[in-house]
Order: sequence, then structure tokens, then C-alpha cells
Amino acid sequence: MESMREKIIKYLTIYVLTAALVLMGAVPGFAEEKTFEGAAPPPETEATSVILMDAGTGTVLYEKDAHEKRDPASITKILNCLVCLDTLDFDQVVTVEHQPTKEGSSMKLKQGETLKIGDIVYGMMLWSGNDAAEYLGYLAGGGDMNRFCSMMNEKARSLGAVDTTYVNPNGLNNEAVNNITTAYDIAVVVREAMKNDRFRQIVGTQQYVIPATNLSEERRLTNSNFCLWSDMTYSAANGDGAALDQFMETYKIKPSDDPEEDVEEVRLKARENAQKRAELMYKPCIGVKTGYSSTAGDCFAGVAKQGDTEIISVVLNEPRSTKKFRDSKRFWKYSFKNFETYTAQEEEDFGFDLDVKRGALREVAVDIREDLKATVLTKEDPSETVTTEVVLKDEKPMAPIHEGDVVGELIAYDNGKEVARQDIVSLETCEKGGPLSYIGIADEDRLQFFLLLAAVLLILIILRLISRKNRKTIKRAKKQGKHRRRR
Repeated sequence: MESMREKIIKYLTIYVLTAALVLMGAVPGFAEEKTFEGAAPPPETEATSVILMDAGTGTVLYEKDAHEKRDPASITKILNCLVCLDTLDFDQVVTVEHQPTKEGSSMKLKQGETLKIGDIVYGMMLWSGNDAAEYLGYLAGGGDMNRFCSMMNEKARSLGAVDTTYVNPNGLNNEAVNNITTAYDIAVVVREAMKNDRFRQIVGTQQYVIPATNLSEERRLTNSNFCLWSDMTYSAANGDGAALDQFMETYKIKPSDDPEEDVEEVRLKARENAQKRAELMYKPCIGVKTGYSSTAGDCFAGVAKQGDTEIISVVLNEPRSTKKFRDSKRFWKYSFKNFETYTAQEEEDFGFDLDVKRGALREVAVDIREDLKATVLTKEDPSETVTTEVVLKDEKPMAPIHEGDVVGELIAYDNGKEVARQDIVSLETCEKGGPLSYIGIADEDRLQFFLLLAAVLLILIILRLISRKNRKTIKRAKKQGKHRRRR
């Protein structure tokens, strides 16, 4: 039997182990971080989720809890804009049929107001108007907001953003976290969006003027992305008086009606404001979208371009509004210092003809769909370390082959390690050939084959006729020889 001391030790051990297991569940885990192999460590950040992605290749350079599901706030509007680009005519003039939400950031759309759809899009993407996003969803969804959200979610999944679910078009989350995505999904959507020239133009616009409408005065919109470069802000921050006047007019900074207010003091404060904004600007930045809510924190998805390299930076749940811009600048500088996008094979220099077996055509033209790009470390010359290899599914594929069919892959290696691959596709359709294709004669060559066959037969006939004539001549000559001998 167990002694009293042994029982106490036994139960105390069980208690301690149970308590430890319970407490382990309550202790927050460490952030899951991953950096591109061989690269220097990235700057530290307080953001909950982060991802750096090479826009040219889709390669992840750094991630921190990038697949953790989070509230994206107004970053939702990026996907909204993509769906609108697919479905709406931005030059179409519409009349606002109902009063959109006035909650949060607003471009102050009014029921009965007439303006272009494109102006509403700028109000959504630059000014982050929740009312603009709502009304665009109404238009693109044919008056059905649930349908529009389904369109957004279907678009996200088609791009590979499988952890994204949006239930409204603007990112407003009032009672609970409704719109859900991840830093990775946002980067995937941004990468696709930046392939659209009109999207790039919109999100890269620093200021935009919506002309006066039937119900509103002229609207001057300034992009909420403080990383975008502004010559006006830069000049105002560095003492240019005319630029400072323009800066004050743009941001509606002016002395009050109080006669005792010092105008020069107001101008000094305006210049300090310009200096603070100038500190956040980053010349290579070319877009995209900011976001904030009490559940999402401060968020920013941006793209910067230097040379042929474009870097997507997504930071979610930053503790302060300016921190999202400062961290993004640091991440971009880190990325451009350590990585570059290298074109391993240009599409226009790659295509070739591939022989086909038993086809209507003897060969089909094949090519890659776009340049094959690879993300490489800047410490080496990629022209000396990057090689490519063509891997075909079949050296002579069997017909039928259709336009767009994948016939192989082009693979890029950096120092022997695979860094990129792309499908090689057929540029034309080749149907199954007729009976002659079984002996290697494509349908397109049938006429030539029969002409050649006819020519061969004709030659054979001529040769045979010549041969018969020769034999007769020889025979006649022999008879004549015998006749002479008898004589």
C-alpha cells in the first residue's frame, strides 16, 4: 500500500502537470517567421502579420504570420476595385439611386447626385470612401450586395487567395470581425491588381479632382497613402513658399477668423505638417491602399518599384498610423538591397516548333506565356549563376493538341537550385490526322505526298517505257546482226 507521503507526491505531481498543460494553452505562441534562403534578416516590426513578395515572380521574401486570418479593414477595397474593373464602365455617368452609408471615411456621395463611375472609384481608392465602395458594389452586383460579395470572393479564390471571405464591399466591421483575409492573400490580390494598367494609374495618383456635380462642389481628393511621393509636399517641407501655399490649400490649412491668430505661426505649423508627411514619403512607392479599424488596427498594402524589381509589402495591425508607412519604407529598402527580379528568359526570344505525332499538322508553335522571371539575391551576378532547362511532356506529342495546352515547362535554376518555372503552351490547335498520319504524313502534307507519289509513278512509268523501248532496240539489233552473218 502507498504511504501517505507517496500519495501526496503523486497527487501533487498530477496537479502540477495538469496546471502546466492548461497554462501552456494560455501562453501566446511565437510568431511564425520565414525569410528567403540565404538572405539577411529583415527589420523588426510590431505589425501582427507581414509579407514581402516579389511582384514579378510571386516569390515570398519574408513573412511573419502571413497566413493568420485577420480583419483587413479598407484594404477590402482593392478586391472591390478589381471586380469593378471587370464589370463596370468607368466612363459611364450614373445617378446615385439611394443614400449610401455615411459611416467612417466618406466621399460624401448624395442620393440623386450624377457623376462618372470612375470618379466614384477614385473616391473609394484615394479617399477610402466607404460610401463609394458600397455604391460601387451596388452597381457591379446589379443591386444585390450579397451577389457582389460573392463576386469578390470568387475573384479572390480564382487568384489563389483561398483564405479570404468578404461580407461587405468596404471593410466596415461594426459588431464582429466579418471580413476575413490574410497578409498572403492580400499580396496575391495586389500582385494581380497591379497587372492592370488602369488600377496602377488609380492607386498611383497622389491627388485627384472630381468636378462639381449637380449636388456637390468640386472635390479635391488626396491619397491616404503617405508613402506616395509629392513634389509639392517635399518642396513645402523644404521652405518653398509657393509650394507651402499650395500645400495649405490642398489640406485646407488656413488661419481662423480670430484676428489675434498669427498667420506666420499657422504657416510654420503647416510646414511642420509637410515635414512630417515628407518623412513618410518614399519615391519608389507606386501604390496601393491603406486601412484602419478598431479590430484591424492600422494596415497598409503597398508596392514599390526600383529598376525592373517591384516589391509588395503588406503590414497588418500596426500600433500607430505612421508606423505602417515607416515599416513599409524599411521593408522596401531591405528588399531592394537584398533581392532583384531577374529575367531568365524573355518570352519573345523563346518560341519554337514542336513536332506532332499523327496530327493534321506536322508541328505546332509553342511558347511561354510571359517572361520567365526569378528572384535572386543581389550579392551575385545572375547572368553567371542562372540557367534554364526545357522539360517537355513528350518530345513528339500525340494529336489532338489544342491552343493553350501545356506541352512542357521551362525551369530556371540559380546555382543549381530551382527558382522559377513556367508552362510551355501550344499557340495553335492541331486536330487528329487522317490515315496517312499513321505513317508519319500529316494532313497538311497530303497534297505534296500525292503529288510526289504521282511524280514517282510517272517517272517509273517513263523509265519502264524507256526500258521496254531499249529492250526492243537491242532485240532488233541482235536480229539484224544474225541476218548479216547468214548472208
